[in-house]
Amino acid sequence: MRLFPIPTLSLLLLVACSGRGEDTSLDTGEADADADADADADADADADADADADADGFAVEGIAVTADDQAAAAEGLCVHIADPTAALGGGPLDILASSTVGADGAFSVAGVESSSAVGLFILVDDCDSVEDVVPTATGIAASSYSSLGDGDVLGDRTAIVVDAALGAGADTSLAAAGHTGNGVATDGAMMGFVTDSSGAALDGATVSCDNQGSPCAIAYYWDADDTDGLFSTAGAVNAGTSAAAGAMFIVPGAPIWTYNASHASETFQSQLFGSVEGMITVMTFIAD
Repeated sequence: MRLFPIPTLSLLLLVACSGRGEDTSLDTGEADADADADADADADADADADADADADGFAVEGIAVTADDQAAAAEGLCVHIADPTAALGGGPLDILASSTVGADGAFSVAGVESSSAVGLFILVDDCDSVEDVVPTATGIAASSYSSLGDGDVLGDRTAIVVDAALGAGADTSLAAAGHTGNGVATDGAMMGFVTDSSGAALDGATVSCDNQGSPCAIAYYWDADDTDGLFSTAGAVNAGTSAAAGAMFIVPGAPIWTYNASHASETFQSQLFGSVEGMITVMTFIAD
């Protein structure tokens, strides 16, 4: 919680009662010195309080980029750090701190205080104005901030942004691939990337969610040619990721569950993740 100290106004009343001028002068000088010392002490206390308030919580810094071409997101978009704990039970996200995207997609959100064990989201949206982007929430693992204290910085974060055009294209292509639903922005969707240990996009990776032996969600894989749909090639639904398309996948209406990535030559750690209604959540599988 960010504190805003209220400056204290002190009133000093000087009363000098003496019959000799030199005595009056001496008494006034001492009182003025005391007043100056008190004022300096008050100023120092206020400055310390301001510094303490500014230091409350840690900061999250990084770059917001568009999902499809990794270009810098538009300046002025709102960026929030949110706790998804309540959303696990169907509640709303808890917004902890907010800021805006600056030049070249850079953002810095200060005053984040959280002990959430399930992680946090970097949520980018339109600030409740023109809907140029689909609200997009990129996950932050709890291990990334669990040891941070007041004034620390969690830097070099990448926040993914899905613009409205890409969201609409995904809805059209999902329908063509056989998905039925109200759209990714309404129902929510989990989107992600599959990379090797260096961060390079992988061809042919798949993503699955096992629910006691039964699939709990269907993953659709982006390709680089949208002439026949983003998730289909020559009429057939894509069977795995395409490096040319950034190894992107999307799971509409993804339940919060354990997800796995598979690849012929790479191994991955499973991740607990899922989607939230009204937004796209973003995660990444990085090979061991």
